[in-house]
Amino acid sequence: MSMQFLMVAGGAAAAVIVVLLLVATGGNSKPKRSHEQAAVDLKQPGRVVPRSPIKSSANGLDVERRKTIYRSALAASKRSIDEAEDAVGVTDPKFVDIQRQLEQKYLKGVAREFDVSLQVLTDIEQEGKSSNWPLT
Repeated sequence: MSMQFLMVAGGAAAAVIVVLLLVATGGNSKPKRSHEQAAVDLKQPGRVVPRSPIKSSANGLDVERRKTIYRSALAASKRSIDEAEDAVGVTDPKFVDIQRQLEQKYLKGVAREFDVSLQVLTDIEQEGKSSNWPLT
């Protein structure tokens, strides 16, 4: 193949992308914003990458509520570590199992207290970590 053909083919691909973007946005230069807006990953054609939520709420909870839940989940995890350490000490082989059992018990309590599922609680914990929310 000649370089000219490849350049034309590359230009045609770019034109197709522009047309697809125009169709997707209804002819507007800026896409409409929505909670579930996504972007195309140009490094991996055909892969759609979700964007972070645009609204201040996720799972029906505003950010301050999610931060409160996050802090409660952290407190539950710390409590499980402290109690497992008091029970058997950190060097005991049973420490990890006891700590995990206590953590699950306390996290279920947090989920129940805030009326969220364990999956939502896990999502909030991940959001807090990735967003560097304060630990207290």
